[in-house]
Amino acid sequence: MMERRHEKVISALLSTNTREEAAEKLGINSRTIRRYFTDPEFLERYNEATKAIIVNSTQQIQKSLAPAISTLKAIVEDENTNVHARVSAARSLLEYGIRLTEINDIGDRLDKLEEAMGEE
Repeated sequence: MMERRHEKVISALLSTNTREEAAEKLGINSRTIRRYFTDPEFLERYNEATKAIIVNSTQQIQKSLAPAISTLKAIVEDENTNVHARVSAARSLLEYGIRLTEINDIGDRLDKLEEAMGEE
């Protein structure tokens, strides 16, 4: 019974912008939702649900990277495209390329640190 209520509240929280909106959608007081967040079991389920959404969204974005890069590259290489669009596409490729390189470098350094700490 409690699990079903948890699921309804979590669903409402994930489909609205605020706790107040979720409470209104469920026809309950927002204080009730605040109390749910003091329940460790509810909090664990809520965190799992939000984490699942983030993982799913990240996977969708990752799947879109190759087509997005191809599109930007095509714009940069098309001499018939407006020069401002080409410059903008080139800037985007450079900026995101640098960011991804930095993130990968940080990830590699973190892996090495974790490996070194594991050897101690």
